[in-house]
Amino acid sequence: MKSIIFKFLLILFFTSVGCTKKEKELKPKKEIEPYVEFLKNENTSAKDYIINLFEKKDLVIIGERFHPELTQYELLVDICKDPRFIEKVGNIFIEVCGRNQEKKIDFLLKSENLSNESIDSLIIEINRNSSLHPLWHNYNFPYFLRELQNINKELKNNHKINLYPADVSVDWKNMDTPKYKEFWNSIGNRDSLMANYVFNKFETIQEKNSNRKKALIIMNYRHAFGN
Repeated sequence: MKSIIFKFLLILFFTSVGCTKKEKELKPKKEIEPYVEFLKNENTSAKDYIINLFEKKDLVIIGERFHPELTQYELLVDICKDPRFIEKVGNIFIEVCGRNQEKKIDFLLKSENLSNESIDSLIIEINRNSSLHPLWHNYNFPYFLRELQNINKELKNNHKINLYPADVSVDWKNMDTPKYKEFWNSIGNRDSLMANYVFNKFETIQEKNSNRKKALIIMNYRHAFGN
């Protein structure tokens, strides 16, 4: 009997030590403690938090994490599905695509009764020509295009979501190594180029639209708030 009690106390002791050690390991670093406390006390969902920003702001910028991380795009899709976003915002600027794909994207998102084969072909074609890098293997952008197309096909024309690619354009069909080196050296400050495009395009959006005069901007964190 004493042996059983001793073993039980031993297990209890190590369990207690383990919990104490785990609690210590989970304690946040001092520099992020204010953010952890904020999250403990904040009951608003991420989607509602972002959509609520549009009550006071015309432009809302999301600093995207690493492009391959897909759950952030699941959040973006949830935002786009929300009737409040569709009714009051409806415009999106995105870094992950060159501006020369804008017409194809608009056709994909606005056309009625496209077959699944046509949708697949368009998404592949846009994605192959979207990036200024020779290879773009991340699934985030084709996933986002497909989900926006699914959302838009259920909406009336004046409520369909607009997607504007903000990055510099590359003519991959006529590209070779020397031309690519020349192109890369001539880009300059991409952040400034994208910002100028967004500002100019947004002015046009505000002039043409009577009700949806706001926009969501999706930029990788390096471009969202500077290097």
